[in-house]
Amino acid sequence: MDDWRDARRDSMIAGVLVGIAAALLAHWASGVLIVFGIAAIVIGVLISLTVIGAIIGIPLIVVGFLALLAGIVTGIGGVAVAVLVGVASGYTYYRLRMRSLLRHAGTHPGRLSR
Repeated sequence: MDDWRDARRDSMIAGVLVGIAAALLAHWASGVLIVFGIAAIVIGVLISLTVIGAIIGIPLIVVGFLALLAGIVTGIGGVAVAVLVGVASGYTYYRLRMRSLLRHAGTHPGRLSR
């Protein structure tokens, strides 16, 4: 049972670290996303001027628009959005890691004591 407790603690610590990294990245990356989005839109428009280039240019414009939109939303939300992204990603990592540990142990979650 000590191994299970240690694995659970390690998963929780890893989830917190993933959450912190995601929050910092979301807070920092808003400006980068806006710049990338504008650059992708401009490159997509330039490439799609030819008929053959439209196959590559139009999806690039869509990706650029989505990156621009994500950068604006993250920039407007600021710290609150960054914290929400961090909490969501950390919790998701923790749950997936616990599911992996349970699958590896071959037990059902209801059989283990919390």
